Formats: sequence, structure tokens, C-alpha cells
Amino acid sequence: MPKNRPVLGLSLDSVDYTLLRQWMNEGRLPHLQKLFNSGFHARLESLPHSRAEIIQTVAITGATPEISRYWGIHNYNPSSYRVTHGGIYDYKHRPPYFALGPEYRVAAIDMPQFNFHDNIHGWQIRNWGCHSPMTPTDSRPENLSRELDEEFGVPPIRTHDFSVLQDAKDMQRMIDNLHAGINLRTRMLSNLMDRGPWSLFLANYADMHKAGHYLVPNPDSVAVLGTVDPWGPLRRLHEHLDRSVGILMERFQDSWNLAVFSYEGIHPYSDEVPNTFLLADLLMRDSFHGRGAFVYDDPGRGPSPESQAGIINWVMECWHLRRRPNAFQEWVKKCFGTSVSAALDAGLRLPPYPENPHKSVHCEYQPGMWLEKYRPYMRAFALPTFSDGLIRLNIRGRESRGRILPKHFQEECSRLTSLLMDLKNPATGLAAVKAVIPIRDSPFQTGDDRPPADLVVQWHPPGDGNGFVSPTLGAFGPAPSLRASTHSPEGFFAACGPDIPQIREELSGSILDIAPTLLDLVGANPPQPLEGLSLLPLSRDKSDR
Repeated sequence: MPKNRPVLGLSLDSVDYTLLRQWMNEGRLPHLQKLFNSGFHARLESLPHSRAEIIQTVAITGATPEISRYWGIHNYNPSSYRVTHGGIYDYKHRPPYFALGPEYRVAAIDMPQFNFHDNIHGWQIRNWGCHSPMTPTDSRPENLSRELDEEFGVPPIRTHDFSVLQDAKDMQRMIDNLHAGINLRTRMLSNLMDRGPWSLFLANYADMHKAGHYLVPNPDSVAVLGTVDPWGPLRRLHEHLDRSVGILMERFQDSWNLAVFSYEGIHPYSDEVPNTFLLADLLMRDSFHGRGAFVYDDPGRGPSPESQAGIINWVMECWHLRRRPNAFQEWVKKCFGTSVSAALDAGLRLPPYPENPHKSVHCEYQPGMWLEKYRPYMRAFALPTFSDGLIRLNIRGRESRGRILPKHFQEECSRLTSLLMDLKNPATGLAAVKAVIPIRDSPFQTGDDRPPADLVVQWHPPGDGNGFVSPTLGAFGPAPSLRASTHSPEGFFAACGPDIPQIREELSGSILDIAPTLLDLVGANPPQPLEGLSLLPLSRDKSDR
């Protein structure tokens, strides 16, 4: 094995750098403060858009999606207009940056959306307990994950990965589970690190990802967060994480180099409702003569059957806002099927209505997917998303039943951009959309170095009700919140140890610098050249001044 000291790399999944520095400055996170002060730290810029779709693959490969050619699991087919699950990254273009061969013993513990790789020599453990794993629970060697379950127990996040903001009992259970998960993970990591020797030991505190999504103060979760100290539950989990990092530092700092990092942070609001729900209905009204598939202000609708029965379910509350088909539409669908009924709705200018969520084959919880049958008859439509809004234009010659001539592509992109930039937040009167990012200059730039969307939509904080108003198409929303926060484009890296220079000045870089910095500490070359740069030379230069 190489003679460099072993490196522990802890992914503090989606821990926000601004909150971290605030609570360190308040003296609430003494162990992380010591780590920052004993070595160096850097504020890192994350990727400009589509982070939730691609961030885990970036974390595993050290490559941007333009290089890895992977834009997420949403597999859009322009012939059928259907979106299916395309699977996690298969390393076709880029291997994991830590696939270092037999000379280096590497542990990869609980990295989300991780496929095993034959050139990682050591231990690989998938979904011991992580958020959105998209894999089974298994390991190499094969029996290791079962042994961990028997010795430490099953992490609660494995069976309780999602919660309901409006359900105080469920939220409190989640908080208890997250604390239990941090305890289990720390004990497990300490045990596995003792089973060395190691060159690089990578592990993920996935509990913090879920904490950030649900425990940022939100009007829908006030029942569990309270009003006196609404940041308290999230802060206490950070304090618990700090104690856990302290345990590992106390045991291993003299003989290991330690690094903690995050690829993204959190914004204290969620744009999921505009992205996964309201944007799709906006484009529906734009194509269907001002008629959408949902009605938000029906005074006769009353509460949903689920809420009347005491059942809190976000999907069913959104489903309750749907437009109901008239008797003729129901008869056509019953006699001729969904495709014919959608074509008649478009041809006869009948009001559109969504399909039952259970009929969606992918992302069935997203209301935009309930409108998939209408895509062939729309000028543009929303694609499923885990982060920013995604719009695909229905282009003739690219889509099987395209409606927009290719020569009008830029004109239509400009029209949609104007439509979006004219949206207003009804509470403030300010613009609802922060930016509309064009992806391609021509509709036929269709290589896998670009995502399937033609336009990416980013929002200002939606505010209470998650709604917006169009001067031409009317009001959209309100709708209940799904989660309390979205991801911010800011990460961080901090390291300390016997081989780490000590500087107090904050460095800056890119999240792509995490992989080369860790490999620099290990003393290993990456399996393929990386896009980022090691932070070590910069930190050494600063410490020499």
C-alpha cells in the first residue's frame, strides 16, 4: 500500500455552509470549528442548474454532466412523449474518481445512487441508510451489509425516507429517527475504520440531507417546529452531527487526515410545487386556450376525502384540485381509451383533465406527470424534475407529432421566456421567476452532453401558497408544500490532520475540486483526468505567507 496517511472523507450531505458558519460562530459546533481552525476550509461553487438530478453522479465521478453524459434518471422518449426511469449512472464515460485499483484500499460507504465498480479494491456498501439511494441494500464483500445490520441495526432512514410536513406526529418521528441514525452511523464508521489499513475511506452522513429538506421553518410544519425556536430541531441535529465528528476526530486525527464536505446547501424555501405541479399547468393553459387541468379556487369543492378521514397526503391534496371530466369525456375515454380521448379533448377544445397518479409509470407523485397524455397536442410541456423547472418544446421533426416548426424554435423559446418572466408572486407583486436558462441554440442539438429540456426555469422564493399569477393566463395555486427547502448552489470543503496546512483565511473553489483534493491527500492519480483542481497547493501557498 502507498505510504501516505489514510484519508477520511465525510460527506455531510447537503449541510448548508452559511448555517454551518453561523452556528460555529455562535459556539454551537465546537468540533467542526476546531476542524476548520486546525486546517483549511473553502467555500465551493456548485453547478448552475439541475443539481438534484446530477449531483450524486458528480460526487462519484468528479465530472460535470457534459463530461459524464448523464443528466439524471428521467428518460424522455420524443417518439412516445413518455418519461421512464432510466436508471443510475453506469460509468460508461467516467469511472468513480476513487476507482484506484489494487494498490489502494478504498471504502465507499452509503453513497447515494452508486453502482459497484470492479476497480475499487476494498469495501463498497450501498443503501445501508441513505436518502434517495435508488439501489438495493447490498455490499462487496457480499455479506458485509448483512453483518452491519446484525451488529448495529437497520438505520431508520432506510424505511422512512420521506415525511409529511403537515403531519406533526410523522415529523416528530422523523426527528427521532434522524438522531438515532446519526448515532448508528457514527458507531458503524468508527468500527469499520478500525478494520484497516485504508488509503481512502469515504462515507456519507445522509441523515442531514433529509433534515435539511424537512426541518427548515415552513408555515405548513409550524405544528412540530413551533414558533419560539423554529430552527431548533435542525440546529440540534447539527449539534449532534458535530459531536459525532468530534468522536471520529478524537480517535483518528493523529493518524489520519480528515476532510468534511458538502456538494450543495439549502435555501429556506421550496420551489417543488411550482416546478413539479404549477409549471405543467401553466403550459397546459398556454396550449389549451387558457384552460388548465386544475382548478384552484372552486368554492364548491370542499375538503378532500382523505383530509375528511384524517389522512394527510400531499399527492391526494393535489389530486383533489384536479378538473373533473364531463360526461362526454368520460364516455369517450371508457369506449376508446386515453389516447383517443386526449386527441378529442385537443381537437374539440374541451377542458383537459389529469389521469389518476397510479397510472403514471414514473414520478407518479408529480402532478405534471398526470398530464402526459396531452403532450403531443401542446406547444411545450414540463418534464419531471427533482430540482429546477424543465420545459421541452414540441418540435416538428424531433418529436413524433411536433407542432412547432424548427425555424421557429428560438422565437418560441423567447415567447415562453417572456411568459415566464411576466409571472408575479401574488403576495408581493414581484417577479416569480428568477431566470430562464436556454439549453440549446438549435432543437437538433440532441447529443447526451445536454439534458432533454430546452429551457430550465429557476424561481424566486414562492412564499406562502406556492402560487403565481400570469397577466394572460390567470392565477395558479395555492397548493400545499411538499418539502420545506430546496438546494442552493453552494458547497464547502474543510480538512485537518498531520499533513494539512493550517490557515484561517477562507479559500474559494468549485465542488469539482473535492475529488482532486482527496486524491492529492491520498497521493493517488485519478483513473481519468479530473476537471477540478486540488485545493492543497492553494492552501499551502496561503500558509507560507
